Amino acid sequence: MQAEEIVKAMEMAGVPVPNEIILDGRIHRFPTNGKQGDRAGYYQFWDHGNGFVAGYFGDWRSGVSQKWCSKNAHELSPIQKKKVAEVQQAAETERRRLAEQARRKACKLWEKAREPSFHPYLKRKGISPLGDIKQLKSLLLIPVMDSNGGIHSLQLISPDGTKRFLAGTQVAGQFFPIGQGEPIYIAEGYATGVSIYEAIEGQGTVVVAFFAGNIKPVAKVIREANPSAKIIICADNDAWTAGNPGLTKATEAAKAIGALLAAPSFRDTSKKPTDFNDLHQLEGLQRVRDCLREAKHPELSEQEVEAELDRLASLSPIQYDRIREEAAKRLGVRVSTLDEEVKRRRPREQGERKRGVIVEELEPWDEPVEGAELLREIKAVIQAHVVLKEEQATAISLWVALTYCYDSFRILPMLALTSPEKRCGKTTLLEVLGGLVKSPLLASNITPAALFRVIEACRPCLLIDEADTFIQGNDELRGVINSGHTRQSAFVIRVNGETLEPEKFSTWGPKVIALIGQLPDTNRDRSVEIRLQRKLPGEKVQRLLLDFAKQMEPLRRKLLRWAQDNAETLKAATPDIPEVGNDRAIDNWQPLFAIAQVAEGEWQEMARKAMLAIEATSDSATVRQELLADIREAFNGHDRMSSKGLVEALTGMDDRPWAEWRHGKPLTPNGLARLLKPFGIKSELIRKGQKVFRGYKKEMFKEAFIRYLGPDPPTQSVTTLQSHKINKLGQNQSVTKDEPVTLSDEYKYLKSLDCNSVTFAKQGAEREGIPDGQEKVTDEEQTLFEFEF
Repeated sequence: MQAEEIVKAMEMAGVPVPNEIILDGRIHRFPTNGKQGDRAGYYQFWDHGNGFVAGYFGDWRSGVSQKWCSKNAHELSPIQKKKVAEVQQAAETERRRLAEQARRKACKLWEKAREPSFHPYLKRKGISPLGDIKQLKSLLLIPVMDSNGGIHSLQLISPDGTKRFLAGTQVAGQFFPIGQGEPIYIAEGYATGVSIYEAIEGQGTVVVAFFAGNIKPVAKVIREANPSAKIIICADNDAWTAGNPGLTKATEAAKAIGALLAAPSFRDTSKKPTDFNDLHQLEGLQRVRDCLREAKHPELSEQEVEAELDRLASLSPIQYDRIREEAAKRLGVRVSTLDEEVKRRRPREQGERKRGVIVEELEPWDEPVEGAELLREIKAVIQAHVVLKEEQATAISLWVALTYCYDSFRILPMLALTSPEKRCGKTTLLEVLGGLVKSPLLASNITPAALFRVIEACRPCLLIDEADTFIQGNDELRGVINSGHTRQSAFVIRVNGETLEPEKFSTWGPKVIALIGQLPDTNRDRSVEIRLQRKLPGEKVQRLLLDFAKQMEPLRRKLLRWAQDNAETLKAATPDIPEVGNDRAIDNWQPLFAIAQVAEGEWQEMARKAMLAIEATSDSATVRQELLADIREAFNGHDRMSSKGLVEALTGMDDRPWAEWRHGKPLTPNGLARLLKPFGIKSELIRKGQKVFRGYKKEMFKEAFIRYLGPDPPTQSVTTLQSHKINKLGQNQSVTKDEPVTLSDEYKYLKSLDCNSVTFAKQGAEREGIPDGQEKVTDEEQTLFEFEF
């Protein structure tokens, strides 16, 4: 009975029905175009018993995706709702696993593939292999990419034109780009995209969405990244298919993002052509150009007009200003009329209503503002209320300006306010910043969910106090904060608890974090750190008045006006940033230097001094960097050490953390191995006399030392201990007489033996023989070692 109902639902949705419906909780694929080998249709249904069946079905070619349940939501018992949630969670977990599997397989195949040469598909389509594609044996490989350029899967095209994706591929919103720049053309297939690119002669970007159902998701991704770009949706004209899915889906996409719509028209339809590649082959590239030039906005229904007005109202003032004339023309109204309507709608949007409650609505200053003088005013206010070094006040002033123009940059560093003890001015400085930054929102504690939801709804500048009481050990919160550092990755995905649909939340927004001690390494690495000290008895500052924020409103309005007037200049700025040996620090300071450059005056030189002073005192070394530094010291005078000997050397160092590494217990060889694993450094078998143990050679660390510590510091060499005459093995004199540490030299073995020598500890070889536990060498390892020697 349930299978019959599912069939009816498929028919109503326009999905061709498969031969049978199997309710086994597995994904089943079936053809939807009648061609052998086609697997565009899919379904997955679970039978929970007692007539309760739930699942979903769809057709990736047409873009149909629909859930189905034998009962309405209000009819489900709590147990049944729980089952549905569990099944959906399991399905989502499996989907992610398969997607990751597809990504890994794609990367492996991509490495094995070569540049495409002759391929029957390209010849039949009359196109060149444009874009970064490859060929593996008889298959063309088209990367399935995200907006950051990462490869998630591959589309495989056979010589006969059969197309398929790697198992587990999640294509929605992913694409393949050809070229760069504007305008942007979005098309279905690779051959169609190449024909369009050849027609426009490389003047713009062509985005391949792979199939009709993915046109709209891709269009939204492209529009989000390019709010004011000219975008043309290039439809397939599937006049020979019921419902014309190519034109239908392309029209929906064009309406959704306010894009132009182009479709091929054919003089001769005897061969049932559909796309721009067909037009290219039948009538030439000039005819393709003509159709692209005829692109126009699709007519909107009354409901669609309302949706478009809401979309325009959601844009920032700068984004809206760039497209207002074109939008007014598209909607058939005067620009002034559209301006009034957009202005009227902005406060009425849900997000804007929340914004009005939580953060202030700010109007820009009425006249243009001089940047250098504005920054001087800001710096004077800060220094009047908080004891700071000159360079610190400079950096904070530039960061305050950044809160008004961060959309002009790729990187958004946090401002970290740290101190060794209480009463060093952190809270006071936060209050001062609350009167200066754009849309301030002060919080003394915040959860990960609250963090990304408030950023999505209100776009505030978060001022987080007392972070030391809740951020340590909160991996999720640290991850959400870190995601907001780079614009393209500044979002998180969460599942809506009611609809069980995934939702995207922005984490792109300025953040100030104040705490006693230090931020976790990953957060500190993404911050400009201001270390505060308790003021001396003779140092005086002004007390903050109750209406301080109101007094600072003119400064905030001036900052907003300056940011709006200089947005494009800031985007194009290429400031000269000092080399401090830390690429992340250079990234963090780039927007501050750009602001200083555009503000002009003395601010470029002041920014340079501030960066050099702050980064010189910033303790940016991570635990692993500290470990590398200590290992380099331990290896001084040695070329190899056993795992146990190296750990003993580390735990014997004064004022280092290794003696009380975990809950007061010392670092172990296993713990050392885990710390070194991210560097790709692993212990290996080392032979000493007749015994074998695990250890490390100094050469293993050479690359890591250079990459993370820089060149070796100058050291005083230890005089080589001499063996008995003419290479005869004899007893060496130890460097250290009392403590059981590794010797700084080795036996001089006969060169003819051609074998490795091993460091050893004083008090006999038995200390360093075969360590217990994980250090113990297995029979297989011993055999392998002996074979290699």
